[in-house]
Amino acid sequence: MEAIWFVLGVVVLTATLLDVFLTALNYDEAGFISGVVTRVQWRVLRQITRRLPRRWRAVGLRQVTGIQIVVVIAVWLFGIILGFGLVYYGLMSKSSFSVSGSGAGLTLFDALYFSAAQLSTVGGSSLTAETDLLRFLSITETLTGVILISLVLTFLLGVYSVISDLNTLCRYFFTVERGAGSPVASLSPFFRDGQPNGLDGHLDGIVGAFAAYTDGLRFHHAAYYFQSGHDQFALPYALRMLAGTLGALRWGLPSGHPASTDPGLVPLTFQFLEFGEYIKRGAPWKSRDVPEVVSAEEFTTLVRDHGRDAGDGWVGQFVDLDASMARLAQVEPLADIDDAYQRYSQWLPFAYRAQQIALAVSKDLDYQPAIVTDRPISLLHSHDTLAMQTVLAEESSPVRPQPDPARELPAPAGSRLSRWWSSLDLRHSQVDPGYARLRAASRAVLAAVSAALLLYLFLDATGRTALQPAIFCGFVGMLSTGASGGTTPRAARITSALVVLPIGVVVLLGALVSDSVLLTGVLVVVVALLGVWSGRFGPRWASLGRVTFMSYYFALILRLDISEVLPYLCAAVVGVAMAFLFNHVLLPPRPRRILRSGIDGFGHRLLSSLDPLLDAVAGARWDPDIRRRVSLSERQLRRDAAFLEGQLSADESMTDIPAERVAALRLRVFDSELALTNLVMAARNVTGTVISLELRGRLAGRIELLQAHLVQMARQPGIPGAEAPARDVTPLAPWSDDDPPPTWPKAARLLYQAIGDLHRSAREFRTVAVATLDPTVPFTAALSDDVGVDSEPDRSVATPTPDAAAGGRPLSPTTRLATQAAVATGAALTIGEIVSATHQYWAALAAYQVLGGTNGETFVKGAQRVAGTVAGAAVGFWVVLSTDADAAVVLPLLAVAVFGSTYYRPVAPAVSTFWTTMIFALLYEFLGRLTTLALEIRVLETLFGAAIALVVSVVVLPTRTRSVVNKDIASLAKDVDAIVSASLSRLAGDRTISRSAIRQRLFLAEQHVRTIDTAAAPLRLAPSAFAVGAFEVGGVESRLTAVWSLMYHTRHLVGAVEHAISAGVSTTAEDWRDLGGATSENVTALTTALSGSLPGPVNPVVTGDDGQDGEEEDGLTPAASRATKDVLRELQLVNQTVLALTEDISPGAVNAADKGDAVRL
Repeated sequence: MEAIWFVLGVVVLTATLLDVFLTALNYDEAGFISGVVTRVQWRVLRQITRRLPRRWRAVGLRQVTGIQIVVVIAVWLFGIILGFGLVYYGLMSKSSFSVSGSGAGLTLFDALYFSAAQLSTVGGSSLTAETDLLRFLSITETLTGVILISLVLTFLLGVYSVISDLNTLCRYFFTVERGAGSPVASLSPFFRDGQPNGLDGHLDGIVGAFAAYTDGLRFHHAAYYFQSGHDQFALPYALRMLAGTLGALRWGLPSGHPASTDPGLVPLTFQFLEFGEYIKRGAPWKSRDVPEVVSAEEFTTLVRDHGRDAGDGWVGQFVDLDASMARLAQVEPLADIDDAYQRYSQWLPFAYRAQQIALAVSKDLDYQPAIVTDRPISLLHSHDTLAMQTVLAEESSPVRPQPDPARELPAPAGSRLSRWWSSLDLRHSQVDPGYARLRAASRAVLAAVSAALLLYLFLDATGRTALQPAIFCGFVGMLSTGASGGTTPRAARITSALVVLPIGVVVLLGALVSDSVLLTGVLVVVVALLGVWSGRFGPRWASLGRVTFMSYYFALILRLDISEVLPYLCAAVVGVAMAFLFNHVLLPPRPRRILRSGIDGFGHRLLSSLDPLLDAVAGARWDPDIRRRVSLSERQLRRDAAFLEGQLSADESMTDIPAERVAALRLRVFDSELALTNLVMAARNVTGTVISLELRGRLAGRIELLQAHLVQMARQPGIPGAEAPARDVTPLAPWSDDDPPPTWPKAARLLYQAIGDLHRSAREFRTVAVATLDPTVPFTAALSDDVGVDSEPDRSVATPTPDAAAGGRPLSPTTRLATQAAVATGAALTIGEIVSATHQYWAALAAYQVLGGTNGETFVKGAQRVAGTVAGAAVGFWVVLSTDADAAVVLPLLAVAVFGSTYYRPVAPAVSTFWTTMIFALLYEFLGRLTTLALEIRVLETLFGAAIALVVSVVVLPTRTRSVVNKDIASLAKDVDAIVSASLSRLAGDRTISRSAIRQRLFLAEQHVRTIDTAAAPLRLAPSAFAVGAFEVGGVESRLTAVWSLMYHTRHLVGAVEHAISAGVSTTAEDWRDLGGATSENVTALTTALSGSLPGPVNPVVTGDDGQDGEEEDGLTPAASRATKDVLRELQLVNQTVLALTEDISPGAVNAADKGDAVRL
């Protein structure tokens, strides 16, 4: 056995020393241990830094090399200590080592301790070598430690020397291009009057720096993973700029130009490609065949069209390169087509290989560039604040985190405390706008405590039993604070007062039947049925029904009987009265402040939603982490938008804001929502497209610039009562709405346009928001009625035509849900009776709370609320049992439970259920029936009740989630058809259709989109939704994306039509009506497919041009021609989305259509 330890030690020691030698001293060979350690460590650190906020990511990345070096040295030390320790242990015996001191022995740990002491040269071990061999080994280990220090220093100096060479190489480009991010920009200072000036010295410096870096990297490969946290100090940046410089000088200038004949260009090109082959070992990339060179005739044709939509973007890139270099050389671009074609043929293989190398290294090093400008920045002229910050960041301290536009929230003037509070209030506006939920929860706690205390004192003074009625009074007070729904202040007050009537009725009926278990169960079922069914009359009645059921359920928990009916009725009156007092007198709602805070929260949520998209575009990845973050940000934004829509839907008397301004703000909120969804789709598409590193950086920089402009919008004053603007705010350069270059890939152009659309929507949202809350601001409502129209406007488009009911009138969703609630409650009572003879009705509560509108919703709510109910019951019972019902613990916890139940009710039903159930569990002690057995029975009843609800949702009047989603999509499709037909009719000259009617139909379509998104939530939570297939054809995410896209293009079509009318488009009415009819046929095919039938014929193409800007049409001004193209483009996109949905639902329906029947203008 000793020999085995000895041999193992020799193997470990040899491997470690060999790895040290290969890493520190060997050329072109990385250590087989340190290389694996550094790569694995980088992969782990990459996953960590990806999840850091962007402002701290650079700080995290800068620690990568230092951590890697420390870990490698630690591995070496451990290997040497372990190797020598195992050797010592294999030779260890009582004759070979003498032991001194207490506690020492001849164990493996003692051998390792002796090894560490010898390596550190400090000695002091309690073991002493007694043989010559062991003395020799101990001296050898001591000398090894000294030599190891020298090798480690060599390794450290070598790594940081390579990093210094990389910095030198990058500065040859960055100090010249100054943030422009273009290789051509880095060459511009070396051209004077079209001739090279100092270019040879610049190239010599690049050659020397690149040679030093590549040679050093072959010695110390660990430097490959160096991360500076700056875009312009990174290996991918150096490779991109070097390749661009070589391509521009060798093939971007006419043959024979002095700059293209520099003798250093050819060897530098070879050195670059050779380095790419070396890098391929660590960052593997597939060597695909070089794209085929187009023919000379095709090249000439594409050059004349400037490479637009070539299908081969390389020609367009070469045309741009030639034009840029022609400006530097002051020559005519593409003057000699034959020479240009020869240069293109030689340039393409190099450019393709260089792009592969740069993209592979960029992916491996997780390089995420962002280029915010296209021209060098001058330090003397601050014409672009964000670009200047980007440039100065390269010169700043490497320790200080750089500012992140997405996190630079307004910093108002004033004291530090006031600024801190304003910043906190601004962040809180995204969670709880206007502190609405906080105030509601506070009202519930105050109403419950004051009502219970007041009734307790009154009943105790009159000599009656006070405890249980007081508890019931507090519970009624808590519930009644949430039953003040109404579209006007008067309606809200009436609802708050009316809640006492149903509570009083169920209390009286419950007392009358309290002696009969059967009648009590029947009454529970009836109350559940009516409580849910009353929701068909609106939110006010749904709230009253819920409060009534919960109040009666609580009365059952307290064992209501006929002898206590009067105190319980008094409790209902007092509880409702206290709720009314706190709701409408002491802590009344502040709808205007809530609206203002909701607007701020929505704006900043829009800003934060860009963070994951910036990471996705800059890193060219759409992995599960990005998908999760994007999905979360979209859900949060839609939740904020729905909250804001709810506030805007209130009566004018609630907010004192004119209806026209409210309607305009609703449209702008929805426009911003649609624009962000379109941006998400465009970002996802561009991550699946191979684009150059420079273009990727420019698109990411465009998103970063958008973030900065959104911050600037938030900082600008305007909204009354909002925080004061920040001091010393340097404005940004005006936003540029220029079209993207036509030579960009289509996915990149669409992303560029989507970014501009979101900026436009956010700017209009901010403008309308200011006008909405400030009546002094001039305002023109969007889509308001025309002025000066003699005929009476036709508003029929505002209201959809009701469908004829086939086979009789179907059950309404509320009636269906009420029936399910009654059946589930009755079945749960029966099961509860079997499980527990004490009639605690816990199963009925679980069954009532779990049911949803569809079977999928029921399953989701069931899983969530079962967890909340079981956890609440378990925690509440455990607290009471473990504290022996100490009032000092139970009563404060009751107040916390009341607060949590109310605070989380609008946003987290499962959490609200947890706190509500805890209230019931804590109050069990007052009934004197709390035991460990009772806890087990209550949890079991809860599980039974939830299971019963799930079974009932599937068996009794089931509503399939997919069926509901398809029905809602069909309703949306009809809205789209009505909006498109009405808009095209207006364009055809029919002014009897009012713009306000179209606006009202847009509001209805918006509601349908939100309904679809809500109804599809259970499908999105299914396991398949997390797979990539969810985004493929037939996946739920794919279908929802198509829904939002359809609404986005419909909304833009309406805007394009109104712009075309104002521009004077005069196309014949028959043409527009034909296009509208073709769209209606496509929508009919979609609705037919959604109903489960085979769709009829479709029109695959509804367009008037090829989507490109060409010559103006005869008889139209340039503005009218462009407006016509915009209308036709959006109409085409609407129909393409409708057909995509049809094909998704009924595969083959579109592909089988006769493409020859296309409708064209």
